[in-house]
Amino acid sequence: MNDPIFESISVVGVGSYSPGEPITNARIEEILNVPVSTMMRFFGVKSRYFAVSPETGIPLEEGLNCLEMAARAGDAAIRSANIDVKDVDFLITATATPDHDLPPFPFELQKRLGIDQCQILDIRGGCAASMQGLKIAQAMLQANQCHCVLICGADFLSDKFYTPLLNKTDLRTEQVMNAAVFGDGAGAIVLKRKSSDNTGLTGLDIDFLNVTSSFTNLNTGFHLTHGVPAHDHRSMKKALPQVVDLMRKEFLSHISSVDNIDLLIVPQANGALMELNQSHPLDAKQFYVGDETGNAPAAAIFRAIDIALKRGVLIPGVTRVGIMALESASWLYAIGLLQGSKK
Repeated sequence: MNDPIFESISVVGVGSYSPGEPITNARIEEILNVPVSTMMRFFGVKSRYFAVSPETGIPLEEGLNCLEMAARAGDAAIRSANIDVKDVDFLITATATPDHDLPPFPFELQKRLGIDQCQILDIRGGCAASMQGLKIAQAMLQANQCHCVLICGADFLSDKFYTPLLNKTDLRTEQVMNAAVFGDGAGAIVLKRKSSDNTGLTGLDIDFLNVTSSFTNLNTGFHLTHGVPAHDHRSMKKALPQVVDLMRKEFLSHISSVDNIDLLIVPQANGALMELNQSHPLDAKQFYVGDETGNAPAAAIFRAIDIALKRGVLIPGVTRVGIMALESASWLYAIGLLQGSKK
């Protein structure tokens, strides 16, 4: 039996939203009176975006929350795609920090964006969650179950990790690290089946995607319970090299050679992951903005793609963009390739 031939799926719009101005290590250090710059040497984070004032912990704008950031990124992606919001018939959200449990996050976003009717799906996860959404969107479009997909990944972490530290003394190192590594923001992407009639971006098509959970035997490295984070650094140190090695091998099996990509999106603000990549030829291809944005996990990949487009590092129709992401909360990893023209 011949393998089925699937239609190509195109990225036709990308957008992102980062609240306020970048908050530097020096600014947090002055407010909290702790050596943030020293702590951040391992993670490599120099700044991050907060949706709250770093001095007061109050939101920068009334109503600025995870939903609003997702909506602003979604609006930007829709404008980039040059479509009407009512063209969207499948809305996927990815977040670890919805503003409330119910109503569902994508339902609230559907209302906020003004989409009259669509399918909705919410993915709860970390740095690989948006790639899960991308994989589902690809399958649904290829099965002709929808025509235009909007995926929005967003996280609002500063109110949970940073704000509670204000006006307190005897802060634990882990509390400060979480407050400084993580940030806020959103990223969004619009997908359609490849067509000469598509508006917006052209020449940025999905070559392959895979999202895999293979490490249920390993203890996870991060937990978030009722907004309270906890790291297991011993488990992270043990698991990370194993996960990265398998992820990298699988990625290289798809692209055959490092020379067959021009850019590699590595979204996480994770010093250990960056060190592992520095000893590998893939390091020369990395496009990394986690040192500027901090880690807003579900937003990270799409925001990085948007920044690469705006800086002219990613040229649709030319640049072959690899993506590798993993999350320590599940050791789920994701790999993919967006291609312009094959070499």
